[in-house]
Amino acid sequence: TSMRGYLAGYGWVWYYPAGIANILSLSRVKEQFRVTYDSVNGNCFQVHKSEGEIINFHEGPKRLYYHDMKNRSTEQCLFVNTVEDNLKHFSAQDVDRAKKAHKLQMIIGRPGNEDYNWYIKDNFIKDCPVTNRDIRTAKFIWGERERGDLQGKTTWRKPRQIQVDHTNIPPAIMQHYRDITLCVDVMKVNSVPFLMTVSKHIKFGSGGRLLDMTNETILKHFKAIIGAYSIR
Repeated sequence: TSMRGYLAGYGWVWYYPAGIANILSLSRVKEQFRVTYDSVNGNCFQVHKSEGEIINFHEGPKRLYYHDMKNRSTEQCLFVNTVEDNLKHFSAQDVDRAKKAHKLQMIIGRPGNEDYNWYIKDNFIKDCPVTNRDIRTAKFIWGERERGDLQGKTTWRKPRQIQVDHTNIPPAIMQHYRDITLCVDVMKVNSVPFLMTVSKHIKFGSGGRLLDMTNETILKHFKAIIGAYSIR
């Protein structure tokens, strides 16, 4: 959805016209209000507002806690603003700069606005045309978080195991290239040594990290490489 609504006394939330409820995060609610819960007396979450009002969230049939807004006054109802409406609050130049800030935020991996402001303030992105003001403007227009931000921070899932099919080498080729000549060298990457090998004719290459440069360690790697050729 591209629509946002201002929930009186709470702040901006995403709004879905076909939805029957707006979901509030307990983690974010407790940042603004005191929240208590008693599983015996009432079995509900109580949000304590600064003016003394207490809003109760009761457990529903599907074990989710909710607050029914139908009995609340119109002053406490949801007022809806779209992104298009938010754009009308700013000049064309401010909107253009906000779009650049929003695009850059997506390019660098969608960091939270707090981290994003920190990157810009401390000049972590060299020669960056985006300012902290542009970030605040983008936040007002598009909101705190968007669907892509949530998708980019979902839990990592273990990938499916890849099955490798081995091709049988014809006996004539095995016989012709029975004697192998290995070309060997030690390559260092950031001072870390690797034993690199490549065979003539076959052009099979290998690489392995060396924990040290002793003869024992290098010989151990040679035996592993020879074993790989012997199996084939």
